[in-house]
Amino acid sequence: MPSYDITLVDFLDSLEDPALLLHHTPTESALPIVVHSNDAARCLVVPSAVLTDTVSASESAALTLKTLLDIVNPTQKLQQWLSHIPTNPSTTKFEGTISLAPESASPATISSRKITFKSTRIKQTDYYVLTGKLSEVVEFSGRKSLEFTLSGGGQTGEMLRNYDWANTPLGPISQWPQSLLSMVSTIMASGLPMALWWGQDLTLIYGDSYIECAGQKHPSLFGKTGKEGWAELWPDIEALARRAMAGHTCYMEDQMLPMFRHGFEEETYFTWSYVPIRIEDGSIGGLLNPNIETTSRVLAERGLMTLRNLATATATARSTKETCTTAIETLANNPKDIPYAILYTCTEHPGPNGEGTIIRLTLQDTLGVVRGTKAAPEEVLIEPDGTMSPEVTWPFDEAYRVGTMVEVDNPTAFMGTEIPTRGWRDQSRQAVVCPITTLSDNRHLGCLVMGLSPRRMYDERYRTFIELLSGQLSSALVAARGYQEEVKRAEDLAALDRAKTAFFSSISHELRTPLTLMLGPLDEALTDNVEPLTSNNRVRLSMVLRNAQRLLKLVNSLLDYSKIEAGRVQASFRQTNIGRLTTDLASVFRSAVEKGGVQYKVDCHDDMPKIWCDRDMWEKIVFNLIGNAFKFTLSGQITVTLRASDDEQWAEFSVKDSGVGIPPNEIQRIFERFHRVEGQRGRSFEGTGIGLSLTNELVKLHGGVIDVQSDGTGSTFRVRMPFGNAHLPQDRLIISDNPDDEKDMDLTYGLSLVDEARRWLPSDDDEASSVSAESTSSTNQDAVMASSGMKILLADDNRDMRRYVTNILRRWWQVTEARDGMEAVEHLRKESFDLVVSDIMMPNLDGFGLLKYIRSRHETRLMPVVLLSARAGDEARVDGLNAGADDYLMKPFSAKELVARVRTHLELGKLRMELEQRVEDRTRELGESERRFKVLADLSPVGIFRTDAEGRFTFVNDKWWEISGHDRKSDPDGNDFLRSVHDEDRARVTSVWGASVANGVPCNIEFRWKDDGKQERWSLGEAILQLDDEGNHIGFIGAVTDITPRKMFERETIRAAELSEQQQRQRAEEAEEIRRQQELFIDMICHELRNPLNGIYNNADLLNERLETMQKDLDNLQTFINKSDDGKKAETLTQMFNYMKTELAHDLEAVDMISLCAKHQKQIADDVLHMSKISMNLLVLAHIDYQPQIEIRNILKMFETEVATKQISLQLHFTNNFQKLNIDTVRGDPTRLAQVLINFLTNAIRFTEKVPIQRNIIVTVDVSLTRPPAKPNVAFPRDSPSPSEPVSAGHCSDDEDDTWSTISTHTITLRQSRATKDRDGGGSTMSSEDDHRPPSSEASLASAADDPERSESDGVYLVISIRDSGVGMTLEEQRQLFRRFTQASPKTYAEFGGSGLGLFISKKLVELQHGDIMVESMKGQGTTFTFYIWSEKVMREGSSIEGGGDESYPPIETVSAIQLVATPTVQTPLSAETPVSAQTPVSAASTYSQTSLNSPASTISSTVSPAISSTGNKIYDRKLQLLLVEDNVINQKVLKRQLELLGYGVQVANHGAEALTFLESSFHAGNESPDAPIYDLILMDLEMPVMDGLECTLQIRDWEATGRLSRRVPIIAVSGNARQEYVTRAMDAGMDDFVTKPYSKKVLEEKITKHVSA
Repeated sequence: MPSYDITLVDFLDSLEDPALLLHHTPTESALPIVVHSNDAARCLVVPSAVLTDTVSASESAALTLKTLLDIVNPTQKLQQWLSHIPTNPSTTKFEGTISLAPESASPATISSRKITFKSTRIKQTDYYVLTGKLSEVVEFSGRKSLEFTLSGGGQTGEMLRNYDWANTPLGPISQWPQSLLSMVSTIMASGLPMALWWGQDLTLIYGDSYIECAGQKHPSLFGKTGKEGWAELWPDIEALARRAMAGHTCYMEDQMLPMFRHGFEEETYFTWSYVPIRIEDGSIGGLLNPNIETTSRVLAERGLMTLRNLATATATARSTKETCTTAIETLANNPKDIPYAILYTCTEHPGPNGEGTIIRLTLQDTLGVVRGTKAAPEEVLIEPDGTMSPEVTWPFDEAYRVGTMVEVDNPTAFMGTEIPTRGWRDQSRQAVVCPITTLSDNRHLGCLVMGLSPRRMYDERYRTFIELLSGQLSSALVAARGYQEEVKRAEDLAALDRAKTAFFSSISHELRTPLTLMLGPLDEALTDNVEPLTSNNRVRLSMVLRNAQRLLKLVNSLLDYSKIEAGRVQASFRQTNIGRLTTDLASVFRSAVEKGGVQYKVDCHDDMPKIWCDRDMWEKIVFNLIGNAFKFTLSGQITVTLRASDDEQWAEFSVKDSGVGIPPNEIQRIFERFHRVEGQRGRSFEGTGIGLSLTNELVKLHGGVIDVQSDGTGSTFRVRMPFGNAHLPQDRLIISDNPDDEKDMDLTYGLSLVDEARRWLPSDDDEASSVSAESTSSTNQDAVMASSGMKILLADDNRDMRRYVTNILRRWWQVTEARDGMEAVEHLRKESFDLVVSDIMMPNLDGFGLLKYIRSRHETRLMPVVLLSARAGDEARVDGLNAGADDYLMKPFSAKELVARVRTHLELGKLRMELEQRVEDRTRELGESERRFKVLADLSPVGIFRTDAEGRFTFVNDKWWEISGHDRKSDPDGNDFLRSVHDEDRARVTSVWGASVANGVPCNIEFRWKDDGKQERWSLGEAILQLDDEGNHIGFIGAVTDITPRKMFERETIRAAELSEQQQRQRAEEAEEIRRQQELFIDMICHELRNPLNGIYNNADLLNERLETMQKDLDNLQTFINKSDDGKKAETLTQMFNYMKTELAHDLEAVDMISLCAKHQKQIADDVLHMSKISMNLLVLAHIDYQPQIEIRNILKMFETEVATKQISLQLHFTNNFQKLNIDTVRGDPTRLAQVLINFLTNAIRFTEKVPIQRNIIVTVDVSLTRPPAKPNVAFPRDSPSPSEPVSAGHCSDDEDDTWSTISTHTITLRQSRATKDRDGGGSTMSSEDDHRPPSSEASLASAADDPERSESDGVYLVISIRDSGVGMTLEEQRQLFRRFTQASPKTYAEFGGSGLGLFISKKLVELQHGDIMVESMKGQGTTFTFYIWSEKVMREGSSIEGGGDESYPPIETVSAIQLVATPTVQTPLSAETPVSAQTPVSAASTYSQTSLNSPASTISSTVSPAISSTGNKIYDRKLQLLLVEDNVINQKVLKRQLELLGYGVQVANHGAEALTFLESSFHAGNESPDAPIYDLILMDLEMPVMDGLECTLQIRDWEATGRLSRRVPIIAVSGNARQEYVTRAMDAGMDDFVTKPYSKKVLEEKITKHVSA
C-alpha cells in the first residue's frame, strides 16, 4: 500500500464523526478500497465486522466500498458518485447523503440513520477522505405505534416495556399480533384484577391491579408460564386452562385455591373465569383471566356462621359448665379457623392481707388438646404480683394486664411438638390468649386459648373474629351466671317466704285474743234484753260486730294458710255424703245470690259414693269458690254441680259463672298467694288474695286437684276429689257410726262469708236510716260552716264505710255516694261537685285512677280530693300526695278530724277557685311572654338558656343538655360549655360569644359539638338581648337548635345533585354521541348517493353534448348531400342520415331521461336529508339581508327553459305594497325561501303539463305588516277565474305529523280547523289559526320580541301565491297534502311521480319561518298554493324596487321574456346552510339552479377564457391549469373530460398527499423549470384516503403563509355532504367555495370562472 502521512490517520481517528480514507484508481477496481476507518465509522458497520483499523493492499478485495454499500444501503446519488469517480478522476469534491441500514429503535418505530458526507480528494493522489455527519430519523411504521399502545400501566407497564420478551415463547414485542397488543393494553388500563395467559405455554402478563393477587410472587411471576408461576395451583387449573384453549369459556365461583404467595400455603377463594381470545387467523391465542378475590367474604361468612351457632347453642345453657361444654362443641365444627381451643373460667379472690387480687383460672373444656397436660393445666393461679402457678404456661398474666388478646408466635413452648392438625394437614404456627370479660364493667369471666389457622394471615379480620367470639362467650357466661344467681335468689326468697309464713302463724294467734275480747262483749251488748241499746247505738255496734267478724275471718284464713305452709295443719277425714253436704252448704248462699240479680242453680247428686274429707275444710272450699263467683258475676247465672266422673274414680265439684272471666295471662297465677287480678270489675275490691290460694292448698290436702277455665265471658272452677282413703294419711281417718254427725257442723266461716257478700249488695230499707244527731255530737254540731250546702262526692266500695262517712258529713254538706271509681266518674260527668272523698282500693277504677281523671279534666282539675286508705306510713302518704291528692287520711280516723279536713279543703277550694280566676286574669295580662318561654323551655325541641349580663347561665332547660351533650355532673351550671364545642369550631364560637357579651349585641352562629362517635352534631346558636323595663341590658335569652338533620340533608342533597349532574352529563354525552352517529350516517348516505349521481349526471351531460354536436354535424352533412348532383346517391345517403338522425334523437331523448332520473334521485336524497335534519333538530335558519323581488325573479329564471319546452306560460306579479311600505330588503333565509318556492313551482309544472289546453302558472308576491288571514288578500290578474277558498297546511294533524311539533324553537303549533262546504258549488275551505305567530298589528311587530330568533326591528310577511291551471284536487285529496310520504291520491304517484316529501318539507320550512301554507283547488280547475313567511324589515336609504308598476296592479310579466339583471354575489358558497354576511344582499337562486338538470347546457360568457392569449409572460401565456383532487375514479374521468372540453388543462391527484406532492414540484413552490406546472385553481374532494381535503387545504394555506408557495391558489370544495357543518369546516380550513354533488357543469363553470377571474 502506498505510504501516506501518519498525521492524517491520527486526525481522522480524533474525529467524533465517521471518517474513511479511500483509495481508488481506474485500473485497480471499479469501486474504491477502504484504507482506514475511525471508531465512529466502524460503529456503523459493527454487525458485519467489515472495517478494521488499518488495512493493507492485500486485503483490498474484501474491503471494497461495494461491501460497505451492502451495509449502508446507499442512495442513488452515492451510486452516481461512485460510478463518477473512475471516469472523472479530476473531481476533487462531492457532497451527498448515505442512508444506513434501518435499525429497529423500538417495536413501534423504524430508525433510519443517515450520514451527510463530504468527499475530498488528496491532491496529486488517488486517495480520498470521506467524512460525514451522522443523524437519525425516526419513522413510524405502518402499524399504530406500539409506544402509545403499550404506554402507561404503572409498575407492570414499565416491566412490560423493559422485559426481555425475545427469550420467552412470545418473542419480541415487534412480532406480537395486534390481538395480543390490544389485550395487553386492556389489562394494563383495567382497574379489575385480570391476567393474560398467552400462547400454548400460557405465558403470564398482568397489570398493577393483579399485584395484590400475586402477593410475594410479584414481580418474579411476570412473564412466567402458568406452570412455573402458579405451580401450587397447576394440578387444579391446568385441565380448565387447556379446555379454555380449546374454545370453551370457564367460570368458577368462590373456588378454594391454595396459593403460596405470602411465604406459606394460603387458603384463598376466588371467583374467576378463563375467556378464550381469538387472534387474527381465528385460532385461540390465549386466555383472558379476570378474577375477583372473595377470600374475605367467604371467611367472614364462615366466622359469622360459627358465631351464630355459638349464640344459638349457648342460649339454653343453665350453668357455667354447660355453657363452656356447649361452646367447645360448637367451636369444634369450625376446624379450619380453630385448630384447637382451651377454655378457662375465672374467679377472683382477695390477696394476702387484703392487698391485690388473686385470679384463679379453672379449666372447663378443651378442643384438640388433652386435659391436664402441659398445654391445658386444670388450674392456674395468677398472684397479685403477676407470678403464675404453674410457671410455664400460657401468658394469661399479660392478657389480663393489658386487657386484650396476646399473640403467641411459638406455641410449641407451651404445647411441645404435639400441636393438633385439625382442619388442615399443617400444624398451627400461632396462637392467641384472649381474656373473656364483661362488656359493661370489664369483669374477668374467663380466658380462651385458641390456635390460629396455618392457612390464614393473622390480620385485622381474623382478630375481629376472635374478639367477637370472645364477646359471644362473655354474653353466654354472663347469662349462665345470671341464671345461677336467679336460682339462688329464688331459693333465698323461698327461705324468706317460709320465715314470713311462720311469722303470720304467730301473729295470727296474737290477733285472735283481742278479737275474742272484742266480739264477746259486743255480742253480749247486742243480745242484752235487760239493758237494751238505743237504735243508733245498736246500728253502730252492729257495724263494729260485722267488721270484727270479718277481721276474725281474715285472721283465721291467714292462720290456716300459715299452718298449711308450715306443715302443721291437722285434718280429720270422715266418710261423708259429699252430695248432701255440698247441697246444704251451697243453699246458704241462695238468698244473697238471688238478691244480687243472679240466677243460682245447684245440681249435686246425693246418691254418689261417699268420700273421705275434712268437713270444715270442704266448707271453706265450697264457700270460697261460690263467694268468688258471686263477687265477679254482676248478672247472669252461677251453677254449682257435683257428680261422679265417668270412670267413677273421682267426685267432680264445679262452680261455673257468667261473670267477667279471667284474662289468659292471669290464669296461671290465679292460685298464687296474695295475687289479685288488677282492673277486674266486681262487686267489691276488698280481699287479701289468699282465698283461692287457701282453697288450692286444702284441695291438695285431700289428694285432689283444682283447675280453672275461662274464655273471657265467665269462669269454671273444677275440684276433683278421689274416692276411697288410700291416698290419705291413715292416722287422720276418723271412722264414725253416727250418720247424722254431718248436721252438727259449725257454719261460722260460711255464715261470715255470706254476711260479707250481702254487704256487697245495695242497702236495705231498714239499713238506710241516718244516724241521729247524737252520733255527731262530738263534731262540733253547733258550729257554723261557711261551706255549708256544698256538694261532696264520696267513693268507697265498702258499704259500711260509705254509711259511716256519709252520716258524718251529711249534717253540713250534700253527700253523693259512689260504689267505685267508675260510678264516681259517671256522677262527675253529670253534675259538678266541690270536693271528692275517695277510697284508694276499689274495683273497676281505683282511687288513683279517679284522681287522674279529675286532674285531667279542665272542669275538675282544681277540685279538692281527699284520699282514704288503710295503707299506713309516710311512704303511702307521699305516694298519695304525689299523685295529686290535696289530703290523705289513714284508716282508722276520727270523725272530728275528717270534718275538719273536709271543711278546710272546701274553703281552700273555694278560695283557690277565686285565686285561680285572679291568676288567670293576671296571667292573661302579664304572662304571655313567660308562658311562651315556659312552653319553649319545657316542650320546645330546641335548647333554651338564659344568662346574666356577664354571660353566666342562670337557666338551662333539659333539651339544651341533650343537644350539647355537655357533662351535667362536672359542670351543673353549664358555664364551661365551650369545652364541649368541637375542637375545630371552639375558637370561632369563643370569639363570637365573647364579642357578643363584651359589646352587648345579639349573636348567631352555626357550629359543631364534639362528636358522639356516630356522626357530627351541628347546632345553630342564637342569643338576643334581655332588657328590663327601663331598657337596660340585663342578660341574654338564647336558643340552641339541632340542625344536624338539615346539615345531613344539605350534604346528601349536594351528593344527590352531583350524582344527578353526573348522570345528566352522561345522558347528554350519550345523546350527543347518538346524534353524532346519526349525523355521520346521514353524511355517509348523502355522500354515497351523490357520488354515483354525480357520475350519472355528468356522463349524461357529456354524452348529451357529444350527441348534439354529432346531430349538428349530420345536419351539415345533410345540407351537403342535398346539394349533391347525384340524386340517387343523395337519396340513399339521405335515408341513411335520416335513420341516423332518428337514432340520435332517440339517444338524446334517452340521455334526457337519464338526466331526469338523476335529477329525481338527487331530489329524493335532498328531501331525505332535509327530513332527517328536521327530525333531529339540526336545521338552522340563516339571518342575512336579501332583496325578495330580485331573489324571486332569479328563482323563476331557472324554469324558463323548462316551461318553454313544455309550452307553459309562467308569469310573475308583484303587488304595489312593496312601494307603499317601502320594502326593498329584508332579513331572513333566502335559501329556504328558494327551496319552498322551487318545490311549489316544480309541482305546478308537473300537474299543469298534463292539461291539453291552456297551461298557465301565475306567481303573485305580496308583502304585509300583519299576519295574513286564512284567505290571503292577494291580487290576481283580472282575467283569471276566482280561486276557491284555501285549505291550510295546518289542517294536517295526524299523529305522524304531530311528532314534528317540537323540532325547534321556531315550531308553530297548528290548530285543526273545520272544513266547510263552499256555498257556490263544490269548492272547499279549510283554514288554521296560529297562536304562536307574530301578533296582528298594523303598526309593528314589537310584541314578537319575546321570540329570541326575531329582531326587535319591525317585521313583515312575504306572501307568495302559485296558481296553476292544472288538474286540480278534490277536498279529500287536499287533506292528504303535507304528510310525509303521502300524495293526494294513490294514482298521483303513477301519473306524476314524486316521493311525497316535498310538501311536507315545505310545510316545516315555512313553519320554521313563522308562516303557514294554504291551498285552494277544485278538480279540473287548477290549484293555488299560498304561503307566507315572516322576515325582518331592513330599512335602507335610497333603496329602489325594480320592476314596479302602477299603484293598483303592477304589470304582469312573462318570465321567459324578462331580461333579468345580474345579481350581486359574494365570495362564499350559497349552499343550503351557509351563513352569509348580513350587510350584503345575496341570491339563493344559484344554490338551486342545479335543480334544472334537464335544461340544455348553455355556454356562459365569462371574463376569463380557459385559453389565455400570449403575453410573453410564463404565467399568462398558457392554458388555465386546474388540479383535480378526487379519489373516485369515475368522477375523476368524467370531470377531467368535462373540464378539458371546456378548454382547461387538468392534473388529477388521488388524495391530498399526492396533491401536495404536485404543488411541491410546481411553479408555485419555486420550480422554475419550463415543465413546472402552474395551478390556477384546485377542485378538492373532502373525504379521501391517506389525506382528506380539509387537512390538505390547511397544509396548502400554511405553505402559502410561510412562503413555501409563492401565490394563493383558489380552492373549491366538491363533496357529496351538503350539511352546514361541512360547509363551515371547509370555509374555516381556507377553501373559497363549495359545490355539492351532483352538480351541473354550468354551475361548476361559473364558480371556476368567478374564482379564476378574481
